[in-house]
Amino acid sequence: MGPPVTAAEPPPARAADAPAPDPGRIAYVADGPHRSLATVGPRGALTPLLPAGAAGNDCQAAARGDDLVWVSDRDGTGEGLYRRTGDGPVTLVVARPGARIADPVLSPDRQWIAFVSWENDGGDGSYTSRDRCDAARGRSGESEPSVWVVRTDGTGLREAVRDADWADWSADGTEFVFTREERAYRTRVAGGGAETPVSYGESPAAWPVWEPGPGGEDRIAYLTPIDDRGRRALVVVPAGGRGAVPERRLASGEAYGSTARHGAAWSPDGDRLVFLDDEPYLVDPDRPCACRGTALFDPDEAVLYETERVGWYTPAWAGPVVMVSGKDPETFGIERQRAAVPLERLELRAAQGEESALADPAYTPDGRRLAFVATTGQPEAPDTEQILVGDEFGLARAVPLRYEGMGQGEHQSRPAWSPDGARLAFARRARPSSADPQPRSEIAVVDVSRGPQEGRLLHTVPGRSRPGYVCLSDDRDPAWSPDGGTLAFSRWSLCWGEIGVAPGEPLRGIRRGAGALDGGGTRDGGTLPGASTSGNDGGGTSDGGTPPGASTSGNDGGGTSDGPVRPLSDSRDRHIWTAPAQPGGGAQSDVSAAQCGSPDCRVVDVRPAYRPGTDRLAFVRQTAVPEEGPGLLAAPPSGYEGPRMVLEARRDGAACRALVPFGNGCPLTVPAPDGEAPSYDEPDNPAWSPDGARLAVDVRVSGWDGVTDRRIRVVDPADGRGETLPGKIYNGQQQPAWKPSADLKVSLTTDDSPLMLGDTGTVVLVVENQGVADSPRTRVRLTLPPGLEPAGPGDPAGACAADPADARSLVCEAGSLRSRTQTRIALDVRGVAPGGQTVGATAEGGLTDHRPQDNTAALLVDVVVPDLAVTATATPPVVDIREPSTVEFTVRNAGTATAENALLALTVPPGLTLVSGTPCPAAGCALGSIAAGAEKKVTLVYTAENAFSGTIEGRVTASTRDGDPGNDRASADLTVVDPRLPDPAVTVTATPSRILTGGRSTVAYTVRNLGDATAEEVLLTPVLAPGITVVTATPACPATGCALGDLAPGATATVTWEVTADTALRGTVAGTVTTPGADADPTNNSASAPLTVDKRPQRPPARSADPAVSVTAGPRTAYTGGRITAEVTVRNDGPVTATGLTLTVATPPGTRLVSASRPPCLTAAGCGLADLAPGARTTVRLRLAADRALTGAVTATVATTGSDSAPGNNTASAPLTVRRPVLVLNPELGPPGSVTQATGSSFPPGATVRLRWSKGVTVAAAPVVVRADGTFSAPVLVLVQDALGPRELRASHEGGSPPLFRPVGAEYLVVPGVLQPSDFQWRR
Repeated sequence: MGPPVTAAEPPPARAADAPAPDPGRIAYVADGPHRSLATVGPRGALTPLLPAGAAGNDCQAAARGDDLVWVSDRDGTGEGLYRRTGDGPVTLVVARPGARIADPVLSPDRQWIAFVSWENDGGDGSYTSRDRCDAARGRSGESEPSVWVVRTDGTGLREAVRDADWADWSADGTEFVFTREERAYRTRVAGGGAETPVSYGESPAAWPVWEPGPGGEDRIAYLTPIDDRGRRALVVVPAGGRGAVPERRLASGEAYGSTARHGAAWSPDGDRLVFLDDEPYLVDPDRPCACRGTALFDPDEAVLYETERVGWYTPAWAGPVVMVSGKDPETFGIERQRAAVPLERLELRAAQGEESALADPAYTPDGRRLAFVATTGQPEAPDTEQILVGDEFGLARAVPLRYEGMGQGEHQSRPAWSPDGARLAFARRARPSSADPQPRSEIAVVDVSRGPQEGRLLHTVPGRSRPGYVCLSDDRDPAWSPDGGTLAFSRWSLCWGEIGVAPGEPLRGIRRGAGALDGGGTRDGGTLPGASTSGNDGGGTSDGGTPPGASTSGNDGGGTSDGPVRPLSDSRDRHIWTAPAQPGGGAQSDVSAAQCGSPDCRVVDVRPAYRPGTDRLAFVRQTAVPEEGPGLLAAPPSGYEGPRMVLEARRDGAACRALVPFGNGCPLTVPAPDGEAPSYDEPDNPAWSPDGARLAVDVRVSGWDGVTDRRIRVVDPADGRGETLPGKIYNGQQQPAWKPSADLKVSLTTDDSPLMLGDTGTVVLVVENQGVADSPRTRVRLTLPPGLEPAGPGDPAGACAADPADARSLVCEAGSLRSRTQTRIALDVRGVAPGGQTVGATAEGGLTDHRPQDNTAALLVDVVVPDLAVTATATPPVVDIREPSTVEFTVRNAGTATAENALLALTVPPGLTLVSGTPCPAAGCALGSIAAGAEKKVTLVYTAENAFSGTIEGRVTASTRDGDPGNDRASADLTVVDPRLPDPAVTVTATPSRILTGGRSTVAYTVRNLGDATAEEVLLTPVLAPGITVVTATPACPATGCALGDLAPGATATVTWEVTADTALRGTVAGTVTTPGADADPTNNSASAPLTVDKRPQRPPARSADPAVSVTAGPRTAYTGGRITAEVTVRNDGPVTATGLTLTVATPPGTRLVSASRPPCLTAAGCGLADLAPGARTTVRLRLAADRALTGAVTATVATTGSDSAPGNNTASAPLTVRRPVLVLNPELGPPGSVTQATGSSFPPGATVRLRWSKGVTVAAAPVVVRADGTFSAPVLVLVQDALGPRELRASHEGGSPPLFRPVGAEYLVVPGVLQPSDFQWRR
């Protein structure tokens, strides 16, 4: 089975320092001024600098490279200073509650930001706040602005320059240029320095900017007036001019007046300036002109973007581009913010192109896409309302809804997603025309599972109908029930009789009784204000009658509410209805009529919204109906004008209560607000949070300064309390839509750390959903370290199973995790390796998680294990008999856990006596528990009566696991010395010490015990020099030595050897005595004696002959075809005549005998020679020819039948090498008149070689002389008129006889000539 799982349960009480649950995100329609940042491309094309999801209401940007800072009010608590580097996240650097922030600029090293700040200046309606980024309401007060600095990480905030309204950094970042009272000064950033004038004379200066470095001229540019209308010029002065150097005008502006926008900024390289004069212009500081400069915007295009500040931005992949901050031309957009401060307000999409308005945002159930309505129109043409669908941060690329059967010019509104996200319900109506200026609307349901542009119409909600009547319906505001089975919507309807009913005659409906209607209705038979006595509201009658054919059941199941109808001219009511969300219709219910108690109640109920997980509906009620205007069919995007309230009732109309304003009942009229203080009224567009715990509405906010806007208010339906979220001045926020999002939080805990190695512990995984929506497909990936493993095999039916892709991971399925609940999973693990083991867990789900940083958790489980290590010492390690030695065993726990029931078992060899210490039993000494790092000692004292040498061993065990069994044993060596020691000594004599080879000498080994104790098992090992052999031995001893047994003190043992040698030598005879016991003096255990063996004199040898042979051959290197001469000489080197001589001569294979003085000598039998007297000799001559290359020798052997004192000289040989000359032509063919190169190798060095053609004519030329390495090279000509065909070039030896080599040839082919281009023709 898998680990136990606890079902979803509410999380425990939150700790005071724990982050609050995610309040959720709300998208809404925003209208009003909006500011953004952009870069300027070719012909003035603007590209947003911040993408959707990072852009808010942003202004006054400055950058260094791609490091961007700017001002924004996105958090809703006032203005803040924000930063983004490259494509990184947006971070809040600093905010000053109650103060304004403006004009930030980064230091050259990008470590600091300078900005202007002052106390809030008296409310949202002031000109100052209107001209800057809009701020939320702050405290009143007045103060002069100052320059402040702060580090880019938000630390180090301080006021740098008091009473200054602008600042820029010097190129090295050590100084500011700032303005005060229209004069420019410079001062040190560190503070405390003088303020030196920069602007010239009394000239007013504004927006000064310091030229960047390095490589610049250290100039400061600023703007100064040039006439009384307020036109400004861009000028520069030296930064060090101290206000005394006249200005140099670079460009002249044309914009003037209170709405003119100005500024300037240097390019990063200092080569250009961008000059803001209502629009941006480029100016070359080295080429002044009496103009604005080069326009960046296309002069032929109308520019609606109002540039308020300029700068430069350098993306990482490109060069610098001009950056602008300003007011967008669009006033409608879709934004998203948190449902609590800080808001993190972001722009998702602004109106585009011909769009005049955006409305009705609706998130998909997974929170990743939005549907909304865009209204487009052209002059003198009716507007078009169309639903678009796109990714949340890709709404700029949203696509329109398309489906089969879609009407031409169809107007669509109020999209609503089914709970499974596969269907989209919306209101649709035909395009208004002169024939039908107010076409009625119906609810359509489209299958969008294949995408919004591949929709399929499933069904439309049938209008109101009744047999015998003609009915008209106008249905809007669809909303899905949580189970997706029902649609709620608002309906206006009108029915009149077809047969037997006079025009204007009321139809009889259900009688509800005579009781008073809730909240201002009429009693039975009464008349509603403004209504005829014959009329009704389409939901019932006041006379209690019943229409023809109607039952009194209240619902006929055929798509109508059984009850009276009203005349065609009466259109003052709109009720909430429900209908099955399926093709074919079904029973429809009038929720408003059921709530009112009578179908006759005159109310305008719109905007139904199902509370998630319930059958309750929130909706807007309005009772004051305008008498003039388009009537109720128009249904403007934000509802009807006039007082209204938000109510909640069950789907059957029961249990109704007021939510905004909060109350127990559901009146038919809206109560008037109390007092004269700012109020929140006209609530509209209710939207439930995905968990149903809060309700968002848009309300009308009236401020003290007379500004009235709509804001988003979030209330608790339990008590009506809530918060109206801060908004931007002069901006409206309406039609809220909650984003389904989760906020998964993972925690890992255990009570089993430290965990004993091999034991099992429990890791508790808690997954909490702090988001506003249930998290579908929630799972946690649990990663176990190598030191932990699941205590049992993973069970696929359990909560956690092994991850097939990672053997160390488990995947724990939590399913759909309800909002504000948690799931607990307990997993048993076993420690398999000691040390700190980190368990990791990462949660993921099917919804967006806005705080992913807490989706990961780690738990350190300390796996511990004891490690008992033993050491042993003997002090002292050597003692005399009967003297004590202390043996100490130290048992230390080198592990990380306590060792239980430790035992030290000792092995003590016999011969030792324990004289101190407690003897250990056979099982061992009980040491008890030993904590990690602790140690225990066992100390024992031993003595011995006799000499002893041995080892005392100890081994420790415990009932707990041991981390390293290899250190559980230790031993101490102990030696006990007996001072009464034997002393075996040996002496050696050789008699005689000098003999002749073959003679004999007597070697005597005498072993004597010189000590005072018996020498036991004495062994004598004789050692003889090589060449000496033993003739006799007394007593007989093996080669391994002579065992002499025990020798008592003073006793002697003798061993006698008789030795001889066959060769002369000088050596020694030696002996070594040993005993296994003690030895008082080992230095006398060896001895030796010299022995010399002389060679015995020899008798004089007999006289004999000495036949010998020698061979010569020349030349040693010959060439094929040449001649070789060899001489074999036989001589007698002895003192007597050599007789019976036979000579055999052998030549190498490949040689040919040309001549020989004695040919038989070259046979296998040889030739006989005459006797040679002492010193006489005879010679045999040979002449040989070689026909091929070879290497060999001429060998001669002389044999004798007589005496021979030195047979070693009877054979001799002479080496011989034969080489074959080689001739090569290159090329091997050519036409007449061509030249080929002849190359020879292996020729006799210094030889003269003649080259001749075998065919044709050979041009006369000097012979070729072979080089020392045996090679030559020579050109050979083929005459122009020579014969064609094959021929051979022959090389022969010239000037010698016989020749040194046989002639050598090389083939050559003469071919006809071929006509070639002139550069390739052969010369003639």
